[in-house]
Amino acid sequence: MKVFVIGLALLPHRAAGDKNFYLDCFSSAWPEGTEIHVLSFAGRDLKAAQLAPGVWLHEMSRPFHRNEYERYGGTRNGVPYFRHRHGRVRETLERSLALGKAVSKVREISGKAPGLVHYIDNFGPFMAPAAKLMRARGTGISSRPLNWPYTSASSQNYVRLSTGQADVIGASSLAWMDGLGQLGIPKKKIRRQRWGIEVPDAPSPGTRARRRHLIWTGFIPYVRPADFKVAWKAAESLRAANQTMTFQFLFKPTSWREEFAQYARPGIEVGVSTKPFKSALMDADALFSPLGENSILTPPLSWLEAMALEVPVITTNTFGISELISDGVNGFVCQPGESLGGTVTRALESDLVAVGQNARRKVNDEFRLDQCVQDMYDLWSELE
Repeated sequence: MKVFVIGLALLPHRAAGDKNFYLDCFSSAWPEGTEIHVLSFAGRDLKAAQLAPGVWLHEMSRPFHRNEYERYGGTRNGVPYFRHRHGRVRETLERSLALGKAVSKVREISGKAPGLVHYIDNFGPFMAPAAKLMRARGTGISSRPLNWPYTSASSQNYVRLSTGQADVIGASSLAWMDGLGQLGIPKKKIRRQRWGIEVPDAPSPGTRARRRHLIWTGFIPYVRPADFKVAWKAAESLRAANQTMTFQFLFKPTSWREEFAQYARPGIEVGVSTKPFKSALMDADALFSPLGENSILTPPLSWLEAMALEVPVITTNTFGISELISDGVNGFVCQPGESLGGTVTRALESDLVAVGQNARRKVNDEFRLDQCVQDMYDLWSELE
C-alpha cells in the first residue's frame, strides 16, 4: 500500500494540537508493506526525512513570499499563516496553489505507480480534482470541526464542496460524524477516525497529594478569549469564597496576549507555560477546561494527556462531550441549572482518585495511539 498524505504544517518536531497527533501517528510502526509519503507545507523546502520504516516526510515551501505573511498574518510554531479578512482570501488562494505543488511532487515520487491520497488539512474544493491529476486510486480526508453549527450558507457549502468529494471521510469524533451528516454528506462515506495519545505509565499511588489546585490550559484549539474569561470569573469567585483553592492559567506562547496579564491575582496565576505541560498537570487536582457552546468536541490532546495521568477534566456540556466524559465517573460536566463554580466544588468534594483512575481507563481503552493508527490504516484499506 502506497499513500500520499498532504497537510499544511506537519513539522518534524512537536509543535501544537493536531500536528502533534499526526507526527506521533506517522512516527509509529505501520504494517509491513506500507509506504507513506507525508507532504507538509511548513514554509521551506527540505530533503525527505524518514520518520519510521516506510514513512518519509517531505517539507515543502508555501506558495507566497514571506512578505505577504508578514503583512497579512504572522507565524505560529515557526510556520507562516494568514489572518484577518484580507488574509483569509489569500489563505484560500494559497491552499489552491499548494495543491498544484502537491500534484507535481506526488507524480515525481510515484512515477507510474499511483497510490492513495489522504488530506489531513482542508485545502478547499479542488482537492478531488487535484487527486485525479495525481492519478490517485482513491481519496480520503481527515475532517475535524472548529465550531458548530455552521451558521452561514457559504461555510456549509465550503465543507460540502471540499470534504464531500472525498471517497472516504475520517471524522474526528462521533459528534462530528453526525454534523457532517447534517450537512448532507452521505453517511456511507463517513468513518470514525479518533485522536489519541501514547498512554504513559500510571502515576505511582500516593504521588499526587490533594492541593485544591486546578490548572486551565490554552493548549487546545477551541479556546477563545471569551472562554478564558468565563473560566477566570469562576476562579475569582471560588477564590473569594475559599482562599485555599488555587488556579493556574497556562497559555502556549502563540496564544498569549499581553492583555491577559492583567487577570493575575493572588492564588490565580496567569501566564505562558514555563515547564512541560505534563509536569504542570501532575501538580493539579483537575484540569479546568470549560468550552464555548458552539463547539463539536474532537477530544483535545491536552484532555487525553490529563486523563491518562489520572487528572480528571472539569468542563461544560457541549456537543460531543459524552463521547469522552461521563459526569462524576471519569470527569465532571457542568449540568443544567448548575454554576461552573458549583461543578468545581462538586469535583473537589468527590473521590478524585477513583475518578482519575476511571479517566485513565477510558483513554487506555478507547484513545490509544495504536488504535488511531489502525483507524487510519482501515480507512486506507477501504480505498485500495
